[in-house]
Amino acid sequence: MDFHTEALVVGGGATGAGIARDLVMRGVETIMVEKGDLAAGATGRCHGLLHSGGRYAVKDPESAVECILENKIIKEIAPKAVEDTGGLFVALPEDDEAYMDRFVSACFRIGIETVNLTLSQARRMEPNLSEEASVIIRVPDAAVDPFMLTVMNARDAEIRGAKIMRYCELVGIVVERGRVSAALVRDNLSGETHRIRTRYIINATGGWAAKVARMGGAMINMTLSKGSLLVFNRRINNCVINRLRPPGDGDIIVPNEPTSIIGTTSITVKDPEDFRVTDGEVEMMMREAGLMLPESAEARVIRAYAGIRPLAAPETGSGRDASRTFTIIDHKTKNDVAGFLSIIGGKLTTYRLMAEKITDIIADDLGISIPCKTASTPILEPGNERHYSLGDRFGSIEIVQEDKPSRVEEIVCECELVTKREIVSVVKDTGTKDLNDIRVRTRVGMGSCQGGFCTYRLLGILHELDMVPDYEANEILIDFLEGRWKGIRPILWGDQLREEQLIEGIYMGIFALDKVAMRSGAKKGRSK
Repeated sequence: MDFHTEALVVGGGATGAGIARDLVMRGVETIMVEKGDLAAGATGRCHGLLHSGGRYAVKDPESAVECILENKIIKEIAPKAVEDTGGLFVALPEDDEAYMDRFVSACFRIGIETVNLTLSQARRMEPNLSEEASVIIRVPDAAVDPFMLTVMNARDAEIRGAKIMRYCELVGIVVERGRVSAALVRDNLSGETHRIRTRYIINATGGWAAKVARMGGAMINMTLSKGSLLVFNRRINNCVINRLRPPGDGDIIVPNEPTSIIGTTSITVKDPEDFRVTDGEVEMMMREAGLMLPESAEARVIRAYAGIRPLAAPETGSGRDASRTFTIIDHKTKNDVAGFLSIIGGKLTTYRLMAEKITDIIADDLGISIPCKTASTPILEPGNERHYSLGDRFGSIEIVQEDKPSRVEEIVCECELVTKREIVSVVKDTGTKDLNDIRVRTRVGMGSCQGGFCTYRLLGILHELDMVPDYEANEILIDFLEGRWKGIRPILWGDQLREEQLIEGIYMGIFALDKVAMRSGAKKGRSK
């Protein structure tokens, strides 16, 4: 099938969705393609931190300025995706006192509001904070739901006229007389290949940006930096906790809805899909978390995961030395390929600014004088999305009837209080039967059991809706559980190991999935 558009955005993370929204708001006909589901790359594998800029104030002031400005904007345009927790930068006795003075001075120059707190003041906000904390500075950090933020931007763009094509992978770029003219896109569900004729291709694929650039005969000099993170089974902090020292590994703990996330690392890798988390990374992050929040030693780690940062290659040093600001590459200037642009670097916090700046280039080229309005226009919210809270969610699913005992809706996932109604709504809204699609929109399977006690119920609902025939259900279940297993394997000890043995016993002993997997593997030619 052939399509025609003025601009084709490749990549369905926050940046790609933000670009699609900005383009259509300025009257540019737009299609966005993503090889998987929305937020499947670095966006969905991040900390969920809405940076104040404090982390970069001393060493990377350009990034810090971008972060504090966008922090304020996102809180205004997407409040349902943000939990305004505030943040603390905490110094421990072994930390350099001279850095603390430089930090406060740098924040003042940049415009990041800081407040010095005593230990007693801080512990009233954060009871689990280490008693060893010597200096505590409050900053306007916040937590943000990256999945919700991306979905909201994509929906907004679609409502305004953009075409969003999920599970459609770019497989080729056609260049004619020095300008892009079309893209070849394979539908990963049907196998059909589409030709999309376009004047502009915007490469917002993150870690895959260099590969996409080569399809159009262009080059990008970039570094891939892996950042690993751990998810605790409960929320152990109320505010974002940062170590008050030069940015390093394992020095941020973010309250993420009903959990907390510790991270991250910076390890240079060659493959944008190298998501392996090592034992050494896990041990280091657990140790660092315990220094700031001793309570973390009593919490259970339920998942380890990693994301790949697409950074402009530093002239010297490692991934930590690369600026966290973003880079826009116009391949007309760099590689003699007109209509082809790439964007790398940046943060989730700066996705909107990144979208604005690359859209400016296209609008200027098209002679469009409509200014960017994304900073002042709230993102459309066609659904009932709101920042997740277990307490609020329980209140919303409790059904109160006059003169009758209250009851609750049918719950599919007890860990995250996800109801059958929510599952059905997502399936009917998106037409998806992919369990990960449903997971990122509802949080089903993201709690302590990591899908062990709810995934089979979810498949039952899909079967009930005639979305999944019984002969496919077991394979879908196995694929989903294998995906969750990758995040569980690095942290198998103690209670987590015991729970995994229980889940394994259920699925192999009762459902005999090991035998199903062997039969399926034989059919597909997979090794046992």
